[in-house]
Amino acid sequence: MMNEIVSFSKEIDFNNMLNKITSISLEHTLMIENSSIKGDLIVSGSYIQTIASQIETPFSYKIPVEIELDQKYDLSNVTIDIDDFTYEIIDEKKLKVNIDLLIDKLEIKKDNEPIEQLDDELVSVNDLFKETDEEKKLDIPLTNDIEEKKEDKIDNSNIQDNNDKQEEKDKDDEKQESLFSNLTSTNESYTTYKIYIVKEEDTLEKILEKYSISKPQLEEYNDLTNISKGTKLIIPNNND
Repeated sequence: MMNEIVSFSKEIDFNNMLNKITSISLEHTLMIENSSIKGDLIVSGSYIQTIASQIETPFSYKIPVEIELDQKYDLSNVTIDIDDFTYEIIDEKKLKVNIDLLIDKLEIKKDNEPIEQLDDELVSVNDLFKETDEEKKLDIPLTNDIEEKKEDKIDNSNIQDNNDKQEEKDKDDEKQESLFSNLTSTNESYTTYKIYIVKEEDTLEKILEKYSISKPQLEEYNDLTNISKGTKLIIPNNND
């Protein structure tokens, strides 16, 4: 265990003339808080203002104290006491006090003790915390890597959306191809064709009238047994 002496000097201003100190005492309220010593030194007593005066005037002054101690110390058993105390009157209105504090039972924390030597070689921090094979396998991405992965994920999702759209388009193309698959080279009189999607209010008669085509002609290219909303019909354009 160790001890330390901390010295203070403080000038106390009096409102009245200060000729003589008739009594004086020093107390303290110092306590340990975390790694600091905090509290007050209390100087009190009485004095007379002039040589001829017989009236004693009481006084009391608080001197706030805060002492920061090194983190290496264990303060669990520390005691604080006043080791020495002197005073003197200066300028007839000031009292100068000199205080020595004793901080006793200081101990250095075990964590701060020197590292013992093993096989005549110092143990380094790196030796104490060697990487294991399992830890080597861990691959923790940095922030930039995470952002890149997020971007990759977004790009992949966009690619998937595009793929889905392409599949739908291909399906539509296949449907159109299937619609035209029943066309034969014998229908030479029709050089162009239209695709008409049946609406809810449509009837077969309205469609035939709209495109000026007969039912037999339309049946050559379409199955008219079950026409409903959304059905796609091939409408031949007769250019003859």
